[in-house]
Amino acid sequence: MMRKSMFIKVVICSISVLVIGVSIYFITKQTNEYKELKQEKKELEQQVEAAKKAYNKRRNQIQEKFYAEDHTNSPEIVRGLASYNNSYVIMNDLANRFFKTYFTWQTSEDYIARSSKLTSVATNSLLRNQKIFDNGKDSLGGDYVENTGVKSEFTGVNTFMENKDSALVEVNYSSWFNDERNSAAHSKRYYYVRIKSDEQKINNLNLVFSSEK
Repeated sequence: MMRKSMFIKVVICSISVLVIGVSIYFITKQTNEYKELKQEKKELEQQVEAAKKAYNKRRNQIQEKFYAEDHTNSPEIVRGLASYNNSYVIMNDLANRFFKTYFTWQTSEDYIARSSKLTSVATNSLLRNQKIFDNGKDSLGGDYVENTGVKSEFTGVNTFMENKDSALVEVNYSSWFNDERNSAAHSKRYYYVRIKSDEQKINNLNLVFSSEK
């Protein structure tokens, strides 16, 4: 009887040690993953800031060169500034129109209809991209918007040109659940956006990272 009791105690102790060991392993794993995600976000934030600084530096250089020289006798400088300003106006307009529709919905119908409302702003290949325009279903096949009650509203963009066809775009929007608009979360997302010049439409965008206030 004593041996059996001792054996049971040994088994229980062994299982306890195993459970503790497994728990420590997963806690350590999750901690490391959290640290990696935190580091990745920090690196992405640094990339965004670098892109903003590069944009501001390029814009200031163009403007300084324009005003420092006798631009009445420098048609190349005039054309360069005009081209730069024109590229910004086109990109900023497309970004505003695209993301205003993309980040604004109240119902499932609004959510699903977003791509059909953007045919004048985005190329067909982008509108057919299911990673950007999903079917509105959750992981169980249910209606994502109806089941979660999530709603969203676009509030604005800031555009930082990279070159005449691409830019880093900061998108600001608010989101809330059901009728809790007063408790809306205000968020930012950063996208690299590229346009197809001959069509003047957005043909590619990649999410850099998002943040919530």
